[in-house]
Amino acid sequence: PRLPASAWTTMGTFHMMRDGRIKGYFAWGMNPAHSTPNAKFARNAMANLDWLVCADWFPTETATFWKAPDMDPAKIQTEVYFLPAALIYEKIGSISNSGRWVQWRQQGVLPPGEAKSDFEIIEVLFDRIRSLYQKEGGVYPDPILKANMDYKIDGKYDLRAVCWAINGYTVQDGKLLPGYAQLQADGSTACGMWIYSGYYNNEADKLDPMKQPTARRSKEDPSGMGLFSGWSFAWPANRRVLYNRASCDMKGRPWNSEKVFVEWKGDKWLQYDVGDFVTANPPDNKAFFMTWEQNARLFSYAMPDGPMPEHYEPFESPTKNLLNDSVQAPCALFTEDKDNRRGTSQDYPYVCTTYSVTEQWQTGAQTRSIPWLNELISCNFIELSEELAKEKGIKNGDTVRVWNNRGSVKVRAMVTIRMQPMQINGKLTHVVGMPHHFSWAGSFATGDNVNDLTPNVGDPVSFIPEYKAFLVNIEKAA
Repeated sequence: PRLPASAWTTMGTFHMMRDGRIKGYFAWGMNPAHSTPNAKFARNAMANLDWLVCADWFPTETATFWKAPDMDPAKIQTEVYFLPAALIYEKIGSISNSGRWVQWRQQGVLPPGEAKSDFEIIEVLFDRIRSLYQKEGGVYPDPILKANMDYKIDGKYDLRAVCWAINGYTVQDGKLLPGYAQLQADGSTACGMWIYSGYYNNEADKLDPMKQPTARRSKEDPSGMGLFSGWSFAWPANRRVLYNRASCDMKGRPWNSEKVFVEWKGDKWLQYDVGDFVTANPPDNKAFFMTWEQNARLFSYAMPDGPMPEHYEPFESPTKNLLNDSVQAPCALFTEDKDNRRGTSQDYPYVCTTYSVTEQWQTGAQTRSIPWLNELISCNFIELSEELAKEKGIKNGDTVRVWNNRGSVKVRAMVTIRMQPMQINGKLTHVVGMPHHFSWAGSFATGDNVNDLTPNVGDPVSFIPEYKAFLVNIEKAA
């Protein structure tokens, strides 16, 4: 949908729930009642929904948001549906990492009970929704009735059919394309995601995912530079290093003879990596053919906050910005929203950050359901310096109340030398930290949700919330 991106990020959608503009919500493998910044605000916004669908492994905070300690179930009319989903080990499919590798995973065990893979849940829902549109019509039925969602093999939903569509194929006979270079603009080919084209391209064995590029597992590395080009598939075109033409000079000679990605050898290109340029041509200066000007860029065109990075203080800061007169980023999202409730360092003198611990995972929906992990990290805590603990009369294991304008939580104290007081612009400033994995849902390791304290403001480019720096006050609790 052609919608304004910033409004339809996670934070923006909760503003629209609050304002009555969104009446139904799918929380798919997400737990925003826990993980969304200013989570108390998010939970209250969800109370305005007509319906909520959660697809997850366990009943999460989102799937049971009306049970939060600060909610009144009698006042909430939201109809909640819980769809049991398969774990990553209980379904086939591909995953991609930050190195752009698309790697195939086989199913380890069958999912229990009625749990289904995300793909099958989507297909079942879509078929039923389309059936309703066929029977009852609608304001604009074409996107539903004319969508190509026929991902079945022998009459059954099959993820391999999705892989064929994503990879690309010839429309007339359905044969898989070798890669995106074979895509045509005349309607003779189709492709769901051109950058992935080639990841599932073995026509002879199209029914066997383990014989596709995405399932390759060769540990050989002829490049000697850690490219491992025979392990899985790197989009696009199995290219491990983007813009690798820049590793050579204008004549195609490597800048570093010990790190040769591509090299012009007399009449052809020697390629240890798939050339990121037109390899049929001799050397020229067009090293960046995936940009329209085909040259390197000093400035990124898509940065709404300006072409060069500049330091700004967070939404809540204990100090002023010494580098310019603007305290916070002028393009930051949602800073003026009424529910952000900005605090000052006079009322909330301590800088807080959130982070993860190894034993727990994200919102804890999976790991907090495993008793032995909770034996290692059994509850939430606040990490504070020895100096601040002494000042506040707090000892290891004490219960500490942490609060600001958005919420108040109680956690256990962990006094440590890892946290040190800082001198910031000549002022002694204390920093404290809390993990974010714990909340009220489940049977083990429950507690208050520290994301009740984080502000729902966001970066203007990535829309990522500002979890890592905000202001709080603390005291030893009764």
